[in-house]
This record gives sequence, structure tokens and C-alpha cells, in this order.
Amino acid sequence: MKAWGVQIGQSAARKLRKLDPQITRELLLYVQGVADSGNPRSKGKPLEGDMAGLWRYRVRDWRVIVLIEDHIITITVIDVGHRSEIYRK
Repeated sequence: MKAWGVQIGQSAARKLRKLDPQITRELLLYVQGVADSGNPRSKGKPLEGDMAGLWRYRVRDWRVIVLIEDHIITITVIDVGHRSEIYRK
């Protein structure tokens, strides 16, 4: 089985730069661990409504919103944020 790649979208990269470096590291290590597991859906939850098609991972009080692209075997990080703010758009 081919390993999943991880990409960080521009908006997510901006938000990650603003976070505490320890939190950023923890979030990125979690996503890489999910990618290395071979099944990125096993640790996530599909989103609904306006965010249908996206998945979310819970990392303590933080959420990582991703797009899982099977055809190119890539997890793209779309957004990151605190659980109290991430779904408010």
C-alpha cells in the first residue's frame, strides 16, 4: 500500500504559524501519524452540511479540517482551530 501524503493549504499554514509552536507541532505530528496509518478515515469523522466532503480530526481542544483525496493519495489540511471557533464561518 502506498503511503498517504500530507499537504497544508495556505489558510491552514497561516493559522498554524500564529499558534504556539508546541501546538502546531502536535497537530502536524497527529496528521502525519494518520497518514502513516494507511487509512485516514479511521481516526476522523466526516463533516456534514456546508462542510460535507471534509473530515475532521480531534487533537485535544483543537480541530484539524482535512480533505481526503483518494485519487492522489493525499490528505490536504484545509483549516485548523480551537474547538470553540473552528465551525464558525
